[in-house]
Amino acid sequence: MAYLDKEAPSGCYITLMADVPALYEKFGFALARPESEGMYIIK
Repeated sequence: MAYLDKEAPSGCYITLMADVPALYEKFGFALARPESEGMYIIK
């Protein structure tokens, strides 16, 4: 998250394929369902 906070441009959309959603939810990611699988965050 420190890397994303430093390097990701404001307003970017970051996605990931998460096999442990509860872990990523702690960092602010949300499930993208039902539109797609995975999780996302907008920085």
